[in-house]
Amino acid sequence: MEIIFFITGILIGAIITWLLFRTKLQGLKGSSPDEIEKLKVQISSVSIEKGRVDERIKITDENLKQTTADLSSEREKNTALNSELSSLKSNYNNLQTKLSEQKVEVEKLQEKFTKEFENLANKILDEKSSKFTLQNKENLDQILKPLNDKIKDFEKRVEET
Repeated sequence: MEIIFFITGILIGAIITWLLFRTKLQGLKGSSPDEIEKLKVQISSVSIEKGRVDERIKITDENLKQTTADLSSEREKNTALNSELSSLKSNYNNLQTKLSEQKVEVEKLQEKFTKEFENLANKILDEKSSKFTLQNKENLDQILKPLNDKIKDFEKRVEET
């Protein structure tokens, strides 16, 4: 925007200078040919300068259009990236929530499996204890029964004697 004001100021200055020289030239109609020639040279230099200013204005205008187009393109990219960022943030938050829920589920399953393992271990221990007790009783009976028979037999003999 400042460039446009600057170029406009230069252009207005060139036009005012050209008008001043033209007015001065008309005022000097009765002047010498050398002075008129000097004024014509000055006018032509102002015309040349005006042409350069016009060319600079065109170049600056083209640069401004290109910059505006680039800015518009970058704004569109920025909007697209912001949209993508919002989407990714939303996905991230959803995944965090899901992960938290799965952690809770895993902890619950761990507790459940621990309790089931304890119950199963206690059941196996009870079964093995019962079986071991029964087996020990049978083994003791097998060992003590002949001894018991012999003791009874001995008691009989003692009584008989």
